[in-house]
Amino acid sequence: MRKDSVDYVIHLGDYIYEYAGDGDYGYGYSINRIPKPERVITTLYDYRERLATYRTDLDLLASHQAYPWIPVWDDHEVSDNTYRDGASELNNTEASFVSDGGVSVDQRKMNAVRAYFEWMPIRQVEMDDNLRIWRSFSIGSLFDLVMLDTRQYDRSITDLYWNTDYVHDISNDAGRSMMGSRQENWFYNQLTQSANRGAAWRIIGSQTGG
Repeated sequence: MRKDSVDYVIHLGDYIYEYAGDGDYGYGYSINRIPKPERVITTLYDYRERLATYRTDLDLLASHQAYPWIPVWDDHEVSDNTYRDGASELNNTEASFVSDGGVSVDQRKMNAVRAYFEWMPIRQVEMDDNLRIWRSFSIGSLFDLVMLDTRQYDRSITDLYWNTDYVHDISNDAGRSMMGSRQENWFYNQLTQSANRGAAWRIIGSQTGG
């Protein structure tokens, strides 16, 4: 944060974690980093309070104050291993609804997305598409930055820990996608337009590695 050579902060997700923080994933009590609320988060209020807790970190706060941020989310802004229709800890079944917070997959995702847009320096890309976060930036003639969403928007079913063998069996299925056809076509068009305009570099911001 204290480097004066920074022009932009590019954040590729997992800005927060949705866990209770009581040892289920990390333990912050010994260093006085206690996530609020002190439970696994599911509601709009929960996500708002969790983001507010993270912003009490003075270095993070100073970074937001000093630099323009270009963020995208990964999975933990909603829940571990989220994809289009579910996550490792919440899926569209009655048992999951009862045992994992009493909230549907879509409602939990919308709670998280609304809180994210309230707290993060990002504008809605399309007024009729609340979930779209993929977008691009042209930085002079030097480079085009293409920020993707390979988690929340239209990702096919992923490894949820209990279905590992099944996901492995379908890993080469041509119908599977990390972005969905709409974002994928947009992505290829962005690369073509970048080349046509003569940008020296094309930089891809993606949550997931190859």
